[in-house]
Amino acid sequence: IIEAVIFNPEQEKVCVLTITEKGFAKRTPLEEYTCIHRGGGGVICHKLTSETGCVVGAHIAADEHGLLILTKSGKVIRVMAGDFSVYSRATKGMIALRLSESDIVVGIAKVIEEENVEE
Repeated sequence: IIEAVIFNPEQEKVCVLTITEKGFAKRTPLEEYTCIHRGGGGVICHKLTSETGCVVGAHIAADEHGLLILTKSGKVIRVMAGDFSVYSRATKGMIALRLSESDIVVGIAKVIEEENVEE
């Protein structure tokens, strides 16, 4: 298990955004995921190969949501969820960032914008 997410089924135009340790990312529509009950084996969310590496993170995101991609070497890259293409569940996705041979993605975090921040 990489991530457990909670979502509002009434939300429109949201996708599951996944990223692998070698920088491959994609968005997949929520409709492609089925509800799994206790004892279920889970669902495939990414086609994994030696080129992609393992999945390191997943988030529910709409096009306008900001995300931070974190690497082992300390790089932090801010992107918008809408920058990633929409693919089906069993695909490897697109290259989100190019990494050096020794670097890997270690996580992804959603940016929460605060409204009416008082100083």
